[in-house]
Amino acid sequence: MLRMLQRLLFFGLFFSSGYFTEAQTLQLTTPNGGESWIGGSTHSISWTFTNIDNIKIEYSLNNGLTWNQISASYPTSALSYSWTVPCIGSTQVKVRITDVLQYTQDESNAVFTIPQGTVNIAYPNGAESFATGTGQYLEWQSAGITTLKFQYTTNNGAVWTDIGNFPGANGYANWIAPANASTQMRIRAYNIENTIDRDSTDALFNVTTSPTENPDKFKGGAQDGYNMCSNLPDTIRVTTPNGGESYLPNSTVAINWTYRHVDDIKIEYSTNNGSTWTSIVSGIPAGQLSYNWTVPNSPSTQCLVRISSLVGNINDASNNVFTITSASVDLTYPNGGESFGTGTGQYIEWTSSSVATVKLEYSVDNGTSWTTIGTAPAANNYANWIPPATIGTQYLIRVSDNAVPSVNDVSDQNFSIVAMPTEDANKFKGGLNDGYSMNNNRTDSLNITSPNGGEIWTSASTRTISWTYNDVDNISIEYTLDDGLTWTTIAASVPASQLSYSWTVPTTPSYLCRIRIKDLTRPISDQSSAVFTIPNAYVQVTYPNGGESFGTGTGQYIEWEYSDLATIKLEYSTNNGSTWNIIG
Repeated sequence: MLRMLQRLLFFGLFFSSGYFTEAQTLQLTTPNGGESWIGGSTHSISWTFTNIDNIKIEYSLNNGLTWNQISASYPTSALSYSWTVPCIGSTQVKVRITDVLQYTQDESNAVFTIPQGTVNIAYPNGAESFATGTGQYLEWQSAGITTLKFQYTTNNGAVWTDIGNFPGANGYANWIAPANASTQMRIRAYNIENTIDRDSTDALFNVTTSPTENPDKFKGGAQDGYNMCSNLPDTIRVTTPNGGESYLPNSTVAINWTYRHVDDIKIEYSTNNGSTWTSIVSGIPAGQLSYNWTVPNSPSTQCLVRISSLVGNINDASNNVFTITSASVDLTYPNGGESFGTGTGQYIEWTSSSVATVKLEYSVDNGTSWTTIGTAPAANNYANWIPPATIGTQYLIRVSDNAVPSVNDVSDQNFSIVAMPTEDANKFKGGLNDGYSMNNNRTDSLNITSPNGGEIWTSASTRTISWTYNDVDNISIEYTLDDGLTWTTIAASVPASQLSYSWTVPTTPSYLCRIRIKDLTRPISDQSSAVFTIPNAYVQVTYPNGGESFGTGTGQYIEWEYSDLATIKLEYSTNNGSTWNIIG
């Protein structure tokens, strides 16, 4: 009986001393999947718990592949945390909570959404004109963006200059126009947390030189100072073009002027030294001081510009005539004597001057009638076409200015369309040399098979350019990042029989990429049928990112974000970046 009492006393002390404790539980209740939380908004992360003091709170934008810290240690007794949602759009968002002392955690049962942020610049949006150094304003609409960075360019996007960062919800900010005049101005704005959320002005606007003070407007007395009405005569003066200039058709030139006490104006041009006038624009403010004019395709050496006030008889014209040069187009291939198989892929080549778009046509009857092939940008200088199924020897090609058909060129001589030959069984005799030889009765050709349009090739990756050919010895390989405006050589001479080439993709991003291959001795070539993309790759270390402290020899982890990269290299430095050691 005494031993039984001793045992009961022992167990009573054991339990009362806390050797048996309650189990730990932790459950995330919000967000738990399906929510849509706008970037920059504030929402509560909430949970329930048992026997846990503090938790770490994290979020993921990629369904848990990587995690970003919200709070390193937060008391569970608060039962909720007020979280400002990041302005980074994703449909794969989760929140995770973890006991800071023991590995007890919970995360959202399913993903929720942060909608993609949007921004739309309302003003300035193109065609405005501001004086240098003057105070102006910006207007925009945005959603899901906390902070916007605004920038301006004076050279149509070649270089951007910061204006400042502004709260996205403001929708309005002041700025000062730059001190240098420019006709190539744009404004852009982007989300500082996610730069893909951006917008820029739809068209160019101007910054013009501010007028200097006119001392004749100061006459003394209580009303001294500038006044719209003064004792000086009302005037308009055309400053550009003012005689002797030479402009290409379809080019854009600035018409500039000065004025005094004129409200709205109209602008006209003449190609016969003022005998007749054609309207350019009417009802624009005289204070604009400049207007971008698309020069018409009306060649003449007797051109003038005239600016007139809409009220009153105030006007001025160019002091002397200027010139609009002649547009031209020259067909270089096919130019006569060629012979093509029916239904085979062929190409047309041309050169041009002062032409925006060309129209391509063919004739089967030596020019008596014409059939349209299509139109193409004149700057391309190249287009593919498929000859018709009609056999004939009276074929011609015509290339013309789509805006002015009288500017055209036609093949110098006829060429032929012949029936495609059928397979010649006599060419198969058996033995080692059986089959078609390199020289045969098929059309000499090159045909790119990859990339041929729509591909996404990561920068610095190695890709295979492949092709087929017939009766071609050596080729050059080129690429373009601007849809054929300029070409860069990849390989100057490669055997066509190689059929492929291993190419290290350049690191310049573009969505207007093509590959072109060309016979080294004859005008035989082919290029990608449509553009492909080299995306804008990047990598950003997210952890460790500064301020952490690790024990020597302890296991740690590295986290990063990236886009369009296949493999990355990890290194560490112990001397602030002077030297680096490879991790892997």
